[in-house]
Amino acid sequence: MKRIILLLVLFLALSSRLHILNADIIPLNVIEEDYYDYVELPPPGSVMTLAAHNHDISAVPIFAMQHPQTTITQILTPNETNSATYVIMASSFISEVSHFLFQNNRLVVDIFNAVIAVEEIESLFVDDLLIDGISVISYEPDITRVVFDLADHMGLEYSITLSADRMRLIVSFASNTITRIVTDIGQDWDSMTIQGTIMQEINICNEGFPYYLTVNLDNTAMVAGNGIFLGGNFGARYVTGQREDGTAYINIFLGQRLPDYSIVHGTSYAVLTLYQAIPPFEPIIVVIDPGHGGEDPGAMHFGMLEKHLVFDISMKLMQLLNNNPLVRVYSTRYGDYNLSRERRAEIANSIGADIFISIHVNAAHNRNAHGIETWYTIGELELEGTHNLNSRQLATTMQRNLIRFTGANDRGVRVRDSMVVNRDSKMPSALVELGFLSNRYDAELLRNVEYQRLLAEALYNGIIEVLMTYFL
Repeated sequence: MKRIILLLVLFLALSSRLHILNADIIPLNVIEEDYYDYVELPPPGSVMTLAAHNHDISAVPIFAMQHPQTTITQILTPNETNSATYVIMASSFISEVSHFLFQNNRLVVDIFNAVIAVEEIESLFVDDLLIDGISVISYEPDITRVVFDLADHMGLEYSITLSADRMRLIVSFASNTITRIVTDIGQDWDSMTIQGTIMQEINICNEGFPYYLTVNLDNTAMVAGNGIFLGGNFGARYVTGQREDGTAYINIFLGQRLPDYSIVHGTSYAVLTLYQAIPPFEPIIVVIDPGHGGEDPGAMHFGMLEKHLVFDISMKLMQLLNNNPLVRVYSTRYGDYNLSRERRAEIANSIGADIFISIHVNAAHNRNAHGIETWYTIGELELEGTHNLNSRQLATTMQRNLIRFTGANDRGVRVRDSMVVNRDSKMPSALVELGFLSNRYDAELLRNVEYQRLLAEALYNGIIEVLMTYFL
């Protein structure tokens, strides 16, 4: 009897192992049988230590939404060799996605509530400088795991985004290469625009030499050559190079002792500005106006009230601004009470605000209306002062940052003369509508705390851009 039981146990164990090897692993390219050690891979949602030279640059988080089970039908491969984009196609809405970068240089993407259509997925030949191979696993009955084996490529960055219809998961890879350096000379400043494929963090040091400045870019290839600052106020010439550890550098030789400098990052560029030191800066005054409050709930849909949503987002924004010494921030209300529109403008005027931002969410009879828009009014009381900032410029900057951070539908910048809260303010002002509470998709996003934090960060970035452009 004991021998029969032992044989039965061994048979079941062998059957389970065969099931794992033969049924759950669906290769999309020619790989060795033990190409992936799946025992090492942790369960979905695990927190992993990222490989040092690869970075997640996904701009918009993927929020979970419950949908019926979907089927992964196809994976589309890239056509270019220096920039890789893979599109994972689903038959219906994708509910949830998580991903992590494993220590052995593998990017793991888990798609929840999804199965694989084996007969519809063909083996893929990956002809890509950045990706060595792809495999698909039925990790659990309702979890599809896609594993990208990353090439050992310096400066590799990736982003994972979900299409608006939630039926396509886009996984993109790229590496940073400095392709061009452009210098510009102003009346009392010099600038250097560093152009690359995907810009990473820049480190600047002078290594103790007063006439010498070094720009370091980790995990970056340098293609751009040497150059000069023709007629520069501070810069004379620069020399580019590449170190053995994969760091690209730009050595800037200065015509005078080390000036002040600032750096502004973009997606594919960075701008280094050299300028003369100025006296201590007086913080700009920003007034945040959470719309509605008290007996005035604002828009009401899907169990949410506008007055609560905009207050929560405003407080998150104020927390960010309070941590910046260049800004002094106030709110028109600090609790659930109502103020007239005239009183809100009066508060901003009495404080002597430099910028006034009123925060709202939208609603419409058309439940399909969705997205973000920003309003301004050309008020008779508005004073541009010495900063040459007006409400249109403020509204444009805020809208641009909101769309860039969230990827929301861009409804543009609009003007209306009848908006009292903007019309009666004596400083540049804008009213932002952060989404439609009457639209189910926008409402679900606005309900999400992480999305609220993303909106606050977008508003903060817009205010700081205004500060850097018009006040410094």
